[in-house]
Order: sequence, then C-alpha cells, then structure tokens
Amino acid sequence: MLISSTVSAVKSGPRSPQVAREGNSDGLAGSTEATPAWADLGKLQYRPSELNGRLDALFARAARSANPVVASLEPVIRNAKFVKMDLEALKKQASQLTPEQLKPANWKFPHYIEEDSQRTMDFFMVANSINFLFFDPDSGEKYKTEFNGKEYTGADGMIAGLKRAMQEGVPVLDAAFLANVSREEMAHIFRGNFELPLLDERLAIFHEVGTVLQEKYQGHFSNLVEQSGGRAFDGGNGIVERLTQDFPSFRDTSPEGHVYNKRAQLAVGMLHSRLEDSGLFQCPDVGELTVFADYQLPRGLRNMGILQYDSQLAEKVDQGQKIPRDSQMEQEMRAFTIVAAELLREELHKNPEHAALDSRGLDSFLWLQARQDKNSKPHVTVTTAY
Repeated sequence: MLISSTVSAVKSGPRSPQVAREGNSDGLAGSTEATPAWADLGKLQYRPSELNGRLDALFARAARSANPVVASLEPVIRNAKFVKMDLEALKKQASQLTPEQLKPANWKFPHYIEEDSQRTMDFFMVANSINFLFFDPDSGEKYKTEFNGKEYTGADGMIAGLKRAMQEGVPVLDAAFLANVSREEMAHIFRGNFELPLLDERLAIFHEVGTVLQEKYQGHFSNLVEQSGGRAFDGGNGIVERLTQDFPSFRDTSPEGHVYNKRAQLAVGMLHSRLEDSGLFQCPDVGELTVFADYQLPRGLRNMGILQYDSQLAEKVDQGQKIPRDSQMEQEMRAFTIVAAELLREELHKNPEHAALDSRGLDSFLWLQARQDKNSKPHVTVTTAY
C-alpha cells in the first residue's frame, strides 16, 4: 500500500493496495493486508520519489540531532503496515496555515499555578509526571472535576486537581509528601466524576518522583532544570535526558528502542512557553523538540487527510477497540504523527512567515483541531506514556 498524493481527503479506510500502486503517488509505501510493499528496501519502484527523498533527508538530519526521537523511528516508518501518509494533503495544509493558528499556548490559565517562580517549574514537572490517560478506556467517558465553580475535563481536570489541592493546603509540590502520599490522599486530590484512571500507577509515579527528587535534586525539579543549564539535550545532561534517565516513569521507549518521550519533551515545551518572557527559564534548543505524540495528534492528522489508516486499524480506532501499547499499530500511529509533523514543519518553513516555528505551536494546533472535531475519535491504548 502506497501513501498516495492523489487521495487528499480519506479519513477512514484507504484504497486497496492495487489501486494505490496504480495511482500517481508521492507517499510512503506500506502494505495493509500482508508484507509491507517495500519492507525489502531494494524495491525502490514502490517508494515514490518526492516523499522518499524528503524522508531520506529528514532521517539523515535526525541522525545528527541530539534528540534521538526521529532517528529511532525510521524502522517503524520504513516497514509500515497500517498507516500511510499523503504528501499532497500535507502540502495543502501547510499552504493554508497562518502564524496566528500556530502560536503555542502560554499556559497562563486559571487552573494553573499563578506565580512565575521556581515553584512554577515544580508544578509543571509534577503535572507532566502523571499527564496520561484521562478517559475510561472501556466506556470512553472523560474524567471531569470542578474547580472554583468551573468544570475541567481530561488533562485540564488533573491540572485543576493539583491547583485545588494547593489552595486546600496540600503540599503537592513537596518531594517528601509525594514520596509518601497515600492512595486515599491521591483519590481525594483528583476527585471527580469517577476515579482518575490508572490511579495506582499515578501513585507509584508520585512515590518515584518524590524519592528521586530527594535523593538527587534537593527535593525540587527546579534544581534539575538549573543543573541542566536549561537545555533539553546536552550529552546526557539536558532536561529531557535527566528526566528519562533518573525517573523511569518518564521513559517513553518501545522494547525495540523506538523513542517517543512525549511527557518529558512536553514538560520542557510547556516551561519554555510559560517562562520565556519571565527571565527565569528559556530553553535554547527548544527547536529540537518534536511534537508530543498522544491520542489527539494522530486523530488531528488523520482528520486532515495527512495520515490514513488501513481497514483493520481504522475499524479499531473508529469503534473504540483497544490497541495494545507498543503494538505495531500503536507505534505506527505515534511514529507517523511525529514524522508527518516534522515534514509539515519543514514545509511551513518554506514560508518566511513561519521561519521561527517550532514544534510547540504545531502541536497546539493539531491538538486543538482534533479536540474540536466531534465526528472522530482518538485511538484507545491503556498506557502511562500519554
């Protein structure tokens, strides 16, 4: 199955392999029913020229990047079975986007910490340590909670729970508290319309975070940020690197070694957006971050026709069937999300208006586009990665 540039609006099942091969394709090959059409890399006739060249150049650059994510995903892309990419749809989308649409959020919302200080770093890092799965994987119902008379859903609900706890005098940014918090205390902090999913896993993460912070960072994530020099990547000393090395729960790598690092990268991106004008923190290599592959971004790219799923994967996603973590289906959705976003950013950079664009703004746009579409669903994977 080729990723066809001639199909620009398919949102469910793709064309059959035969039709795809006969099309005027500028997309990535991948079989949907059997062996990938170009699992044998010698079959260059099934690797259309433009996208092939763009991918080769992308992976060559990625091999020199301090961020290991994109380079590690090449095998997933090269041997795709269930997902394909439409380069023409990607170009069309790039031509329509404005700088205003691609502005990253500044994270100055009522349910976030109000002050800009060292505690702000602690707040964002603690929040991102448990920033995953905010819906019931069986029913699809979203987690909701109330804070200051307003209802917040999903990740916003979790953030609101932390802010509410702070107002109630619960020391949720204190490492000693995190290391010893009880399940009952966790359930109360994150009380809502139902128990926050994977509460036991979140409890274990808080215990890990509190313990490591006390052992290595004098009890505060802000010390980790300071010791990194503010860089995301720095030969093992960067923020993303320290998070994934020192806190096992932040590691987001498949058994095969494919790296995604959604939460660790997101923590850095959010801190930069929130604090870059405060003088407290600015990440000089923020441009090295990729988008933060979660449930919503593949959904947004699929809605735009940039990503297309084969019939098996489309059925699972559209019917809310569970897709196991680290399965080929799940990894292809995440890998294609990151790689398509890199190519989209590359295409946008051809326009001088978007010269300063990094992945934060693109991520915000894709996430909002997906959330606003009431006719599509995110995929369902039970995971602490996102």
